[in-house]
Amino acid sequence: MGFRSHLPRDDDKRRDGRLVHGGCAARDLQVLMMIEEREDASTVAANKLHEAMLTMLHARIVCHQGQVVDALAIYDRIAQSITPESHPLKRVLGH
Repeated sequence: MGFRSHLPRDDDKRRDGRLVHGGCAARDLQVLMMIEEREDASTVAANKLHEAMLTMLHARIVCHQGQVVDALAIYDRIAQSITPESHPLKRVLGH
């Protein structure tokens, strides 16, 4: 994800004094879909997918605490961890 994705957007909302970033929700859904695709295709070990889901819970908490940039970085690491080495997306993600 580029720098622009980490900037506040018009759909950001303030709730309980904290910024809730629409980018977290969008990235969460994107990573969740990646996990489901890997599970259906059996291209990633089940224990690695389980770990990815637990890490997603952590990312959600971090985002809810208003640490959007940190949460998005966690989502990026999850995506990298469940992308097989041979997948073309691995080059896009930078590894």
